[in-house]
Amino acid sequence: MNNPSAVTSLSREEILASLVSLGEDPTAARVKALHAGIDAATLPAGERVDVVRAAVDAARFELDTAGPNSGDVPLYQPGMKYSGKIADVKYLPVSAIERQEMDFRPEVMVVSDEVANSMDFSEPVEVTAFRFGKDNDDTLPVVTLRDGHHRTAAAIQTKRAYLPVDVKAINAKGEKLNALIALSRAIEVRLIGEHRRDDPSPEM
Repeated sequence: MNNPSAVTSLSREEILASLVSLGEDPTAARVKALHAGIDAATLPAGERVDVVRAAVDAARFELDTAGPNSGDVPLYQPGMKYSGKIADVKYLPVSAIERQEMDFRPEVMVVSDEVANSMDFSEPVEVTAFRFGKDNDDTLPVVTLRDGHHRTAAAIQTKRAYLPVDVKAINAKGEKLNALIALSRAIEVRLIGEHRRDDPSPEM
C-alpha cells in the first residue's frame, strides 16, 4: 500500500483546479497571487488533491480578508508604475523572493547547516520590486533580493515560510504592489493568530 507523500511543488494549474472546485471562476492574477503565497514545502503529507485544495482554501481566505482593499492599506492604481519604499509590505513568502547568481558578484546561495539552524531572522532582508521578475510578468507578486543573502539561504534550507522584508519599488506596476501588500497582510494575520494561540490569556 502506498503512503500519501508530502507536496514538494505546486503548479498554477493545480491552484486553478482547486479554485474551480471551491466554486470560483478565478482570474490569472488571482491564481498567480495564490501560487506565490503558498509554500509547497510546508504542506503536510496526504492525498495530493485534498492537501492542495485545503492550502488554496486557507490562502484565499487570508488573501481576501487581508487584501489591499481592507483597512488602511493603500490601493495602488492598476496600470500605473511606482518607485520608492513600499512600507506596507512587511513580510513576504520566501517563495516570492527571487535570487540572482551573477558572475561578477557571486552571491551566497547556500550556508552551512550550523549557520542555517542558528540564523537570526528578526531583521528584514532588502528586496526590490522591479516591473518584471524572472517570469517576465509585470503583475506577478515577486521581488528580487538585494541584501540578506545569508538569511534567505538559511530560510530556504530550514524551510521557513516567510521573511520580514524592506521593499523598494522601481517602476513596479500597481497590480504587483497590491498583490505584494495582500501577501504581507496575510502573513500578518497568520502571525496575530499564532500569537493569540501562544498567549491565550484573557483581556482585562
